[in-house]
Amino acid sequence: MSSHGSRMEFRLLGPLEVLRDGRRVEPSGAKLRALLIDLLIHRAQFRSSRQLVEDLWGEHQPSTAPGVLRNYLSQLRDLLGPEVLVRRGGGYGIDVSADDLDSERFEQLAALARVADRDRDPTAVIGLTTTALSLWRGAALADVDGAEFALPHVARLDELRATTLELQMEALIAAGRTGEAIAALEERLVVDPLRERHWWLLMVAQYRSGRQADALRSYQRARSELAERIGIEPGAELRELELAILDQRRELHGLLRGSTTAGAGAGSTTPVAGGPVLRPRPPRGYRTPLVGRQADLEELDARVEAGTLLTLTGVGGVGKTRLAVELVERLRGRWPDGIAFVDLAPVVEEGTVPAAALVALGLDEEPIRPPLDTITRALAERRLLLVVDNCEHVVAAAVRLVDAVIEAAPGCAVLATSRVPLDMAGERIWSVAPLAADDESSDSVRMLVERAVAVNPGFRNDHHTVGLARRLGGLPLAIEMVAPWTRTLSTADIADRLDQLISIGDPARPERQRRMAAVFDWSDGRLDDATRTVFHRLGVFVGDFDLAAAEAVVPAEESERPGVLVALGRLVDHSLVIAETSRGPSRYRLLEPVRQFAAERLVDDGDDAPVRERHLRHYRAVAVEIGRHAAGPAATAWLARADHELPNLRAAHDQALRTAGADDAAVIAGGLYWYWWIRASSTEGIDRLSRSLALRPAPRVSARARIGLASLLIQADRSAEAAAQAEAAVEDARVAGDARLEAHAIGTVGRIAADRRQTGLAEEMLRDARHRFESHGNPGGAAWCLMVLFTVAGSAVDRAAALPGLRRAHELYTEVGMLWGRAWTSALLGLVEIREDRFDAADDFLTTANRLVDDNGLRDELAVYTKSYLAVVRAGTGHPRAAAAILRQAWTIAAGFPDRAPYVAWFWALAETAAAASPELLARCLGAHLVRSPEVDPTHRMDVAERITALRTTAVAALGADRAAELFEAGAREDGLHMLGELDSVLDRPRHADRLHAR
Repeated sequence: MSSHGSRMEFRLLGPLEVLRDGRRVEPSGAKLRALLIDLLIHRAQFRSSRQLVEDLWGEHQPSTAPGVLRNYLSQLRDLLGPEVLVRRGGGYGIDVSADDLDSERFEQLAALARVADRDRDPTAVIGLTTTALSLWRGAALADVDGAEFALPHVARLDELRATTLELQMEALIAAGRTGEAIAALEERLVVDPLRERHWWLLMVAQYRSGRQADALRSYQRARSELAERIGIEPGAELRELELAILDQRRELHGLLRGSTTAGAGAGSTTPVAGGPVLRPRPPRGYRTPLVGRQADLEELDARVEAGTLLTLTGVGGVGKTRLAVELVERLRGRWPDGIAFVDLAPVVEEGTVPAAALVALGLDEEPIRPPLDTITRALAERRLLLVVDNCEHVVAAAVRLVDAVIEAAPGCAVLATSRVPLDMAGERIWSVAPLAADDESSDSVRMLVERAVAVNPGFRNDHHTVGLARRLGGLPLAIEMVAPWTRTLSTADIADRLDQLISIGDPARPERQRRMAAVFDWSDGRLDDATRTVFHRLGVFVGDFDLAAAEAVVPAEESERPGVLVALGRLVDHSLVIAETSRGPSRYRLLEPVRQFAAERLVDDGDDAPVRERHLRHYRAVAVEIGRHAAGPAATAWLARADHELPNLRAAHDQALRTAGADDAAVIAGGLYWYWWIRASSTEGIDRLSRSLALRPAPRVSARARIGLASLLIQADRSAEAAAQAEAAVEDARVAGDARLEAHAIGTVGRIAADRRQTGLAEEMLRDARHRFESHGNPGGAAWCLMVLFTVAGSAVDRAAALPGLRRAHELYTEVGMLWGRAWTSALLGLVEIREDRFDAADDFLTTANRLVDDNGLRDELAVYTKSYLAVVRAGTGHPRAAAAILRQAWTIAAGFPDRAPYVAWFWALAETAAAASPELLARCLGAHLVRSPEVDPTHRMDVAERITALRTTAVAALGADRAAELFEAGAREDGLHMLGELDSVLDRPRHADRLHAR
């Protein structure tokens, strides 16, 4: 679906077809069609220009190829639209869903059919496979027949088509519809007479139809085709089936009944004609239950297919082998010739990898043949799953083994685990992520608790457990190592001694897994020198980081910068760095245990101090940019960036504090004060700004930091301290000779005076600041002064006089694109309209303000006021349920920061909503409102006291003075969230006869 609403469809299962809203629009020209197919079959990736040139022209690239490619891409963009053909980084991709691509719809349907097969539902299998096979209109990727880039995809799709047809035939036979199966198989064997499975199914269908002679003749036909075309005899399954038909064995009538799975039993030892005996050894199970990974297993279930390689990658200790073993258990019944598990962990020399595979397959060595030949001969006609575990230290030999098996045995599949991809054509890669550690219900926390309880039944989960799981990086191996220590230490003590405990490790494990350091040492030792240096320097990053940060912090000299990206790619391949490339600009991170390892090695390298200094410099610059843009037109993007960068900004600030870098510390904290205000994180901001100022930074830096500190102290309801900081900021700005900063400081003094009800001082300072802002060409600052001046107005006459200033502030904020100011002025103008009972106009202003609040993730008092006022409008226009829902959002935000003033507006809105539900609840809500101090709340200063009085009169009239007074008093002691829950219950009743209309 394009961004303009058009539906794009792409058909690859036959000649290329492209449809927009059902009408064909495919490109003309072989190369242009090939380019589109190339992008479609790699749609999960972004293909670079170099890759696309190689795919289209191969070894015979003309010198004009890059320019021609650009022209082709331009034509495709014109045809499909820029929202479909997208560019990210240096690559191109097609942004469509799986439903828009017939090949992927086919794979989805085939996967669903296999699930139905596992559930023994032949009817569902028939329906799903019929739909899937109907998508084929000819040869897969017919327009690029023979192109090297398409060969693996064609082979995979053709094999999946054949196995899907076989699944359909099995289901038809199991359902007793043998005639349909015979007709379809005869037709297919004309196209593919060498596929023995088709002959096997044809013979079973004929026998089950009472046509024993035809079944035997089909065997002879198969034998003749195989002998004449490739000079071999039929395989063991066909020969066994012929003997069974000749003997009319009873088990033939049970084939494919009650299950659509057919063929030899798992682990069959019957040899292929003239070949070795096969006795596959499956993996050993685990004694402990698997925690989590269900989503992985569901997704991987359909990815293990004949003729394919699926590689599970991930950092050491993340649980690749465990996931592979659990997956194998799910797949066991689908591989008639069994599952063989090749453990390469103990293999030291690459030359012994084939011998390890022989052992896993239960094959005897043949003196006259190399082991790899013995393996491929044994598997040539088999349907077996080969699991190759721990490939990373013998990658080249593992690749030779896997390549030989897939080439010689199209009926077999390979499941590999490795810390690095095998980099083979057609390889499917699944990155095994650490277990989540978000909260108490997360998988890593559950695993830690389960393993701890297993060794210490008295273990109790506490608030330290989530933090401990996070520090362990969600790595199952680390969790397994730490859990036994719960017999000796509390979770708090374990967290304090974590490095020591991890270094002790688990002596029961294999050598390379006994200590986490050994796990990472192994990977570290296999990096080249340049990549290892980059890895260690990345240890300074806390949380995730972008490429620009890595290129700024890692290289000691400019000449090293180009190598950073190359090293990052290698570290991602080695699973030491996790890359997030699917959502916006690329971000990178190291799991916490990996980061700690890298940071320790950085100290060992003697490189720690200069790298941390570069880290500090980079994030100081980031903080400055956040402070510059977080209140402007690009606020949404910069606030989101601050969310991402906060862990590293904190680390940089901590470094500045440790090294007594007064200006650095104050610049970073000063740049973040607005972010802390918007996100209602005044506690952290006050702490960091106070500690920075204690180092005595330069006056200009100090002034900016004091302005931020004063603002956050106001949010924390510490107005006296805020006033002192604002006055000190004015002095610092004057000493520094910074007139713009002085204007901001004077405005802050006025803002604080307004909150403290010092009307005269507030008006004097704000008018002075406004004049200064206007003289310096700062419309946003002038708008801020006008807005605050309106809230200072204490009477109806003063407000009427100040209202044009508020409207002008709204215009200025809109013109300069300051979203926060536009939201505030919209909310206040909405309140003005409520006061005048103009609810339609109020709704327009407040809906706009609420959208700005939500879209920008604002969590300050503005969010509470806006939502409270909007709830009043919803209640006043007959939508009390919508009002209650908005109030619940507002309560959640208000509970997150210390400034209690917005609760006054919230309880007013609750009372307005309760008026539509119950007089008793209305009275209690009014009691709760009246005990809150209204002095600092715009709601009180806007004379909505008249509306409160009207609500109070309504409650007294309905209840009587005595009962109303009793409920007023009761409400003063009640929790707002409890009353909101009661309001929801009342509104959910089918009828409430006592509903009031106090309008």
